[in-house]
Amino acid sequence: MIHELKTLGHATLVVLENGKPLIATDPWLVGSALWRSWWLERYPTQDEYELVKRSAQLYVTHSHPDHFHWPTLRTMGPRSLLLPEFPHFMVPEFCEQNGYPVTIARAWQWYALSDTVRCASIPVPFDDSVLVVDTPDATIVNLNDTSVRRVLLQNIRDRMLVTNKPLVVLKSYSPASGGNTMFVDGKRVPLLRANEAYQAIEIPAGKHNVRLIYRDNWFYVGVAISGIGLLACAGILLVHRTNHGQK
Repeated sequence: MIHELKTLGHATLVVLENGKPLIATDPWLVGSALWRSWWLERYPTQDEYELVKRSAQLYVTHSHPDHFHWPTLRTMGPRSLLLPEFPHFMVPEFCEQNGYPVTIARAWQWYALSDTVRCASIPVPFDDSVLVVDTPDATIVNLNDTSVRRVLLQNIRDRMLVTNKPLVVLKSYSPASGGNTMFVDGKRVPLLRANEAYQAIEIPAGKHNVRLIYRDNWFYVGVAISGIGLLACAGILLVHRTNHGQK
């Protein structure tokens, strides 16, 4: 068995077994999103589009239109969708009303994609999800653009991962990713961009401790400017009251 991992467009992940696409995520492959304010940096080729279309399962992580991209799904025609389990989630009903059969992936439960590959959906507050895909060669944890707390990552490690099996963690890349600071064994390492849409770091072979910290220096600049502005306003108000009192 040969297992492959491909990434396309904005947040599309495709897992293949012997060339057959088993699952694809968040297919935004045509057009724009968010009222024509977002566009793909590189649109997939026709062969890549057909690869996603042939996937046995399509998984949508959440309802934001850059992930649940209805124009793309509409071009593919009615087909089975795998959706996460959320309270008050309107996407399943919408899809079924438009002829797209839906399977709700119960949280933390494995679903077979083939005899050797399985996947599990893990909801993340609020209305987002992590997809775990387990293959004989490695386990893939697709964090996408979720904000995952440490306790949830520890639960994923303890409940879903196999000891000593290679691990592939995917986290989306954007200009805002510049605030992310990566540490390997306590040493800061540069954040790289990989496969167009994902963050990457270089990690030597062996066992290591990896930490991701979001630290936006421009936030502190904004706080300083706001503080100076408040002090200036307070000073102007004090001078005004003093002058008014002298009159």
